[in-house]
Amino acid sequence: MTKPRPTSQQLFHAPGEAIWSPALIATALGLSASEMAYAFNVSESVMRLHPEDTAIQKKLSSFADVFDRLLDLNPDTAMAVFHTKNTPIRVLGQRTILDLLRDNESEKILRYLQTVSGGQSG
Repeated sequence: MTKPRPTSQQLFHAPGEAIWSPALIATALGLSASEMAYAFNVSESVMRLHPEDTAIQKKLSSFADVFDRLLDLNPDTAMAVFHTKNTPIRVLGQRTILDLLRDNESEKILRYLQTVSGGQSG
């Protein structure tokens, strides 16, 4: 019997917390606090001191949606992290998923991943 894939909820929410954890996401992605703030185009101090901030939670939620979609394609968390940070997507201007998230283009990423899951390559 195969083990069910992890979800973003399981990976990126601290136990007992109702918000996305910037620290858990940064750790998973191997990013420092300043790299995390840059990657999500937010203030490092606000991210650190007020992770519950609505704008930060919205960006982290978008990331979680994309990460869940990556895990649907391949349940290997390490591979999902690798592709998030390193794989340029030709049809999206040779930008990585992290680049696109910084530019608030999660919907484009989700559409692309839907296309890939249907068998097309990009």
